[in-house]
Amino acid sequence: MTDKNQDKAIAIVKEISPLVETAQNLKIINDDTMSASAELLSKCKIHLKYITNEEKTITAPAKLIIETEKARWAVAKDNLETAIDYLRDEQSRYVTDLKKQEAKIASRVKEGSGNLSVESAVAKVAALGTPDKVVTSNGSVKFREIPKLKITDASKVPTSYLIIDEARLFADLKSGLVVEGAEIEMISISVNR
Repeated sequence: MTDKNQDKAIAIVKEISPLVETAQNLKIINDDTMSASAELLSKCKIHLKYITNEEKTITAPAKLIIETEKARWAVAKDNLETAIDYLRDEQSRYVTDLKKQEAKIASRVKEGSGNLSVESAVAKVAALGTPDKVVTSNGSVKFREIPKLKITDASKVPTSYLIIDEARLFADLKSGLVVEGAEIEMISISVNR
């Protein structure tokens, strides 16, 4: 930002400071304070529009350059990100399956018929070849276990864990669908002209 633009921004901040303070301290208690709030709202909107337009004179060309460059690479990036996600999922699935097989083998280490000795179990686990790290000429992949939620029966999960899709619920209510436990409430908002 040039010194001229910075000086302009500082001057505007100084100019609007009393306006903002008055607006933030106003309590609407009667017709006079309601009129005062409408006047303050209009002044605030005028200043905000001016600032937004000033900002656009600098940011619009930069945004166009950024949007153009992002569009140029969007398909390639999306394709690569899809491939990366797929490969990570496959690697995770493969190693997770091997870890489950290791746990199954370990659970069979007991005395008696049909069970495994420690030596036999160790040999079977070693034969699985579960990787902790895979190194290539272009990089490496390391594996670590993390906890991940697995819903085994959604009907048994308490409702306190469910998230309401408010946008879908509101759209359904607006379309006339009756949904128990929800309704459309009409509220008043101010619209400055």
